[in-house]
Amino acid sequence: MHLRTIVLGPPAVTRGAKCLTLLLLIATAQCGGSSNPGGGSSTDGGGSSPAATFVGKFQATFSSTATIVTPPNVPVQSYTDTAVITVTAQDAQNITMVWQVGTNPPSGTLTFATSGNSATASGLATGGACFMGVLTNGNQQTTCATMATAQIDGDKLTQQQSGTVMGTTPQNVSYSGTYTGTWTGTRIP
Repeated sequence: MHLRTIVLGPPAVTRGAKCLTLLLLIATAQCGGSSNPGGGSSTDGGGSSPAATFVGKFQATFSSTATIVTPPNVPVQSYTDTAVITVTAQDAQNITMVWQVGTNPPSGTLTFATSGNSATASGLATGGACFMGVLTNGNQQTTCATMATAQIDGDKLTQQQSGTVMGTTPQNVSYSGTYTGTWTGTRIP
């Protein structure tokens, strides 16, 4: 494979920022925080509880933007990816979501309190339970949500989140910043 460098942006952009702009395509995959990374019980005991409506596996697509603060002068980055989101019920009201992006092990657990067909994260990551892995674009990244919500409509899951990212590109350029993104998924058998 041959890489061709195309220089974008004004001349004031640093060489590192140019490389980052072209190669980064920040993947703000997912993250979260829960002391139970494997999720809760796969049953909630109620069958028709708010938590039960979310339970299952979802083939999902992520669409996000990131604002990179280090290195400086990097334009806003857009990124898309795919994952399987597994949702388990901890009890009748609380669910846990965990993401498997590419060949990474499941990572990035979030715990949500449900209310009807909506859910709000109740255990947000600030460290060890964030998503960590290699993204589709080759970046080694840690992604931590600081806000997350979810909605379920039959077999359709929508999960919004925002938070922090930090990582290294395949060209060994380190970066950090913030992101916002949405996962949209369909329940799979």
